[in-house]
Amino acid sequence: MFRHYIGKSTFAHLSNGVGLSQVLKVIIPFNFFTLGVLFPMTIAFLPVYIQVRQLQLLDNYFGVILPLVAFGISGSTLILRGFFRAIPIELEVASYINGCGILGFFWYVLLPLARPSLGAILVLQTIVVGTNISFLCWCLMMTKNGR
Repeated sequence: MFRHYIGKSTFAHLSNGVGLSQVLKVIIPFNFFTLGVLFPMTIAFLPVYIQVRQLQLLDNYFGVILPLVAFGISGSTLILRGFFRAIPIELEVASYINGCGILGFFWYVLLPLARPSLGAILVLQTIVVGTNISFLCWCLMMTKNGR
């Protein structure tokens, strides 16, 4: 019994430096993703149209959904990164000591704590999709057959 608890404690202390919270705090991908906030979809529509045409997704709902998702990733990353950086490392260590693995920590600890930020992302992306969907549907769905 004692070995079991020593093993969990040792694992928690060793994983303290390279745990999930540290992985979520990586700087380089964050700077890459936040560049997408600078370019709204209406400015970058011509390259998006060319790419959708090359992928042969004109007159297809997936050709409308794909650009909306791609442009929504940067704002979502901006919101979620601020949330995940505020979570203390001690919470992760405590979950490892209590028997959670990396997926258990994410599923049972981070995801329930992230509900407010996920709700904010849902509302913001709904507004963005509502403003851009008619323009995208008109441009990407009505161009191939000349209707």
